[in-house]
Amino acid sequence: MAIPTVKSGNICFWFISFLFFLLILAGGAMLILYITLPEMEDSTWLAVAGIVLIAVPWLFWILACLYLTLFPWRKPCVVVPVASADLKLEGAGDIGPS
Repeated sequence: MAIPTVKSGNICFWFISFLFFLLILAGGAMLILYITLPEMEDSTWLAVAGIVLIAVPWLFWILACLYLTLFPWRKPCVVVPVASADLKLEGAGDIGPS
């Protein structure tokens, strides 16, 4: 039985990570602008927008954890291949039978 090859990376993962990174940067920039700019009537939206942009990744991960907690039967199955009995580990030291 051949060992399946592992895909090097999923573009969706990198796209979402980059999107979350941009959201956090934009939110941080808006909060810095809110702190550094002089107080005006029109500058209050900077604080709200900054906090919302920083909260989006947090909300995503919290909802993802809740989803996996509430619906455990929808978790993807992970198949781990069983090692053969004649497998010899190099450099294992004194761990396990010889």
